[in-house]
Amino acid sequence: MTSTVDDVLAAVEALPAGAVVSYSDVAELVGTSPRRVGTIMAREGQEVDWWRVTTVRGTLPEHLMADARQHWEQEDLGGGATMLRDHAPDLVEWEHNWQQSQLATVTCPHMTAAPLSERGRRAR
Repeated sequence: MTSTVDDVLAAVEALPAGAVVSYSDVAELVGTSPRRVGTIMAREGQEVDWWRVTTVRGTLPEHLMADARQHWEQEDLGGGATMLRDHAPDLVEWEHNWQQSQLATVTCPHMTAAPLSERGRRAR
């Protein structure tokens, strides 16, 4: 069984390049609250492509916005609430990718890879 932290980080990892979702979208997928997703992203999100998860307004905490804008430019995402609408992932595909990652975690317990929440941190 995976933790909520692992579920959230796996959901973000399952997003394809060029896709953006809100904390609420991730929360709905993994079965937790948007506030919990925000807390997990603040504490552990540097391990994944954190700029792909924003508020429903398409923003992030001010101290992250400069870095996020660079990533958004590289992926031609723009910014703001229209970014969420214009670059939403295919929800069925995203859920499938996330479920596959969960299945791999459950069915391959002999694998030595550490859970996402225990991996080395990627610099923001």
